[in-house]
Amino acid sequence: MTSAATTVTLANNGNASIVLGSATVTGDFSIVANSCGASLGVGARCTLTLRFTPAASGIRTGTLSLADASNNHTVTLTGTGVAAFQIVLTPAAVNFGSQIVGTATAITNITISNTGSSTGALGSISVSGDFVLRANTCGASLAAQTGCTVSIVFMPSAVGTRTGLLTVMNAAGTQTATLTGTGTAAATDTLSPLSLTFGRQQADTSSAAQVVTLTNSGDASLTLVSTVIVAGDFGVVNGCGPTVPAHRSCGIAVIFSPKSVGTFSGTLQITDVQRVQTITLIGTGFAGPGVSLLPSTIAFAATGVGVAGTGERLTLTNNGEVPIALTGITLTGDFGIVAGSSTCAITATVPVGGSCSMSVAFLPTASGARSGTVTVSSNAQTQVAQLGGTGVDFALASAGATIQTISNGGSAAYPLLLRPAVSTADPVTYACSGAPAYAKCTVIAQYSDLSAISTVTVTVLTGTATTSLRAAAFILPVLLCLPWYVRRRTVPGHTAFAAISLAVLAGVQGCGSNRAVPIAGNGSGTGAGTTVTPSGSYSLTVSATAAGVTHTVPLTLIVK
Repeated sequence: MTSAATTVTLANNGNASIVLGSATVTGDFSIVANSCGASLGVGARCTLTLRFTPAASGIRTGTLSLADASNNHTVTLTGTGVAAFQIVLTPAAVNFGSQIVGTATAITNITISNTGSSTGALGSISVSGDFVLRANTCGASLAAQTGCTVSIVFMPSAVGTRTGLLTVMNAAGTQTATLTGTGTAAATDTLSPLSLTFGRQQADTSSAAQVVTLTNSGDASLTLVSTVIVAGDFGVVNGCGPTVPAHRSCGIAVIFSPKSVGTFSGTLQITDVQRVQTITLIGTGFAGPGVSLLPSTIAFAATGVGVAGTGERLTLTNNGEVPIALTGITLTGDFGIVAGSSTCAITATVPVGGSCSMSVAFLPTASGARSGTVTVSSNAQTQVAQLGGTGVDFALASAGATIQTISNGGSAAYPLLLRPAVSTADPVTYACSGAPAYAKCTVIAQYSDLSAISTVTVTVLTGTATTSLRAAAFILPVLLCLPWYVRRRTVPGHTAFAAISLAVLAGVQGCGSNRAVPIAGNGSGTGAGTTVTPSGSYSLTVSATAAGVTHTVPLTLIVK
């Protein structure tokens, strides 16, 4: 094709006419009109009209030459030859990178452009090799300066470098684009071994870990990896992460922790992006060293503070499947093992089905509720027995004068007070010692046990030549009861007299509350006849005993 005309002007800017030669052009250019004659006057102009007719596409060059008498004038000419219908593929080469065999890459587009000056027909468009044409927006023809696209994916059929071509047939010829890609092996998920056998394991303990290996021998990462125990007394203690890189392996550590005796089976489930696989798990639980300590709780009887109570027997029995070795016996609280009573020697072995025992005693160091434990340690389970008891104590003190002065035949009364530290039903025994000859010491308590605070009256009756100590010993408690009776109840005189008479007739045995009892006293003397208590100063001791604990109060009697 020929371009539009282009004009070149020649001007004479000198002061004399010039003689012109012929004008010539080279290259793909031509002179289509020339107004220049043989000469050109001063100030005159003439023109040459040129056209470009490229013989080929691309940049074309040429020269316009015009000579006069003294100079040769030239003009450089350039133009670009454009085919009437020209197809260009962009890009001309595509590398799809690495792709797992049998899978497709994302789409890559190639543009087919008509860079020519006229519409042309498009022929077939095809791809070769492991490449697939997914979409095509091109029609049967393509207008000048327009384009269309084709969409291609890479789907390798084998490992390694794969090549192909995009071929476009058209009126201007055949154009191709080079296609390349690399096929890679898919990730693998090989497991080994396919089952785990743990053998015998003691119940409530854990075995050593066994490992299942997951191997990825492919060129791609194995993703979405997870593990879980579906059933059984098994556990995963260390597993693979969510991804196993190409050509790598990882270990899944499994332990067996039987909760009871017997044979157990389970399943380890391993899931990844490709599939779900299972590993069979088998193990047997056995009892191992088993031990019991009975009774598990001992409640000791109330015991006096500082007094060792009766021992209670504890028995340790091996009810497991293997011998047990004792490693320690410890006690806490106010308790101890009775000397020589234990057959449970430290470092000794108790055979299967065998037993040993010990006696544990309560030795309270203080009053009130006391608690403690016996702990037996061994290579089996540690056993603990709970111990408890009540420490018993009381205080006995004077509630008045402890020194009394009387004449022969007179009596002295000493008020005491017994105060329990803890209320119990333990009985209290009283005693009086040190009374002079031919005198009688009597102790009467408000309560006979440690259930409450109790008033205690100690009475000493001396003898004279005309006094029967035996009769006095009988009548005196009745007389001593009178103040208590009057204090407890206020009644008319005749009623009180009747009550006293009844008490005498009944041979009363106590005074105070309905729980008060007299405690027989002691002393020297025959009790009748001309018996006289010698004058002098006498030291008496009154004692109270309960739960093995004894407290005393010293008293002084002066007889004139």
